[in-house]
Amino acid sequence: MGLSVTGTFLPSAVLSDSSIEAFAAKVREMRRPRIVVLSGAGISTAAGIPDFRTPGTGLYANLAKYRLPAPEAIFDLNYFRMRPDAFWTLARELDPSRYVPTYTHFFIRALHEQGWLLRNYTQNIDMLERKAGIPEDLLVEAHGTFATARCLGPRTAAAASAPPSMITTSAATNTTTCSLTLDFTDYMARLQRDEVPVRCPSCGGLVKPSITFFGESLPPRFDLAWDDLPQADLLIVLGTSLMVQPFASLISQVGAHVPRLLINREAAWARMAPLPTTSTRRDALYLGTTDDGCRRLAELLGIAPLVQALQDAYHAAHAAASSPASPASAAAVAALGVPAASAFGVEGTQQVALDQHFGQRQFLDVEAVGVEKPLAENEFQNDVFEL
Repeated sequence: MGLSVTGTFLPSAVLSDSSIEAFAAKVREMRRPRIVVLSGAGISTAAGIPDFRTPGTGLYANLAKYRLPAPEAIFDLNYFRMRPDAFWTLARELDPSRYVPTYTHFFIRALHEQGWLLRNYTQNIDMLERKAGIPEDLLVEAHGTFATARCLGPRTAAAASAPPSMITTSAATNTTTCSLTLDFTDYMARLQRDEVPVRCPSCGGLVKPSITFFGESLPPRFDLAWDDLPQADLLIVLGTSLMVQPFASLISQVGAHVPRLLINREAAWARMAPLPTTSTRRDALYLGTTDDGCRRLAELLGIAPLVQALQDAYHAAHAAASSPASPASAAAVAALGVPAASAFGVEGTQQVALDQHFGQRQFLDVEAVGVEKPLAENEFQNDVFEL
């Protein structure tokens, strides 16, 4: 413990300095680290997906052609009801199926393979975490996902044949909505046929992807944060501006002893409140792309070969699915040790093959670990990163 000039005892420094090397050293000290990862749009820019706020190249900077009252209107629920074609036109242009995960996505997957990932909370709606093989039970898509879409229309006689599981009732209005669910492949096929906006095949109502618009509540799974963050031994924040609440507030939910690492192009906490006097020096910063930062961290943690193997296996699977008759693709499949027909016949089964391959855990020398309850230590929490 340290003694301040006023005589008040303060927590001693957690990290030796604010470098990524100091953070990695702390990880290596832990036998079974429980790591929570918070990720934002910056982890997907290397895949070709624009972030939201970068001047000139961000999504909001390139929406002029839609003649919106404000860039954020594209994700406003009321505006969507009035003019759904704007969003659906944008969705067709973005088409998440065209993108592949980045090194950062596979780094997070590697944390899972090591048994270190407690949970990944992501602001992204692009489904790349799923493609990288991060298990759904360890993933919280805080702002929803493009994976499914749901009808917003009222329940009608035309929708009477829909299964009961697709019918929801609003407690506030006691009205029943159709809520027919379409998967990504279904509604994207409609988009490619110029069916804009997408309409429910049952009742004709508007269909909206299961992403969280302004004016909507966050998914129920977001509430896992209030249990997860107090249990975390380490917090890694990747590619986010920390401007959107309540997601940004998650950084303050870990204990004061918990090291926090931010990998981002800018020091996102600089716009927040001044540093508190009870600094524990537990925060580290890597300025740069998330791919570069995660590559450096993987090297320091000794898991770079695993991350690369995961990424290579995904690309081999992707190539095999695209060109199953190619000799090169056949060799790539053979290297994975799984039957080509069953593993890569359709896109949705690629991850099964990867799981079979890496289920052997030949790259790992760790035990299967569970989540243990930590000591309660939530004193000295604050809402800013400290350097």
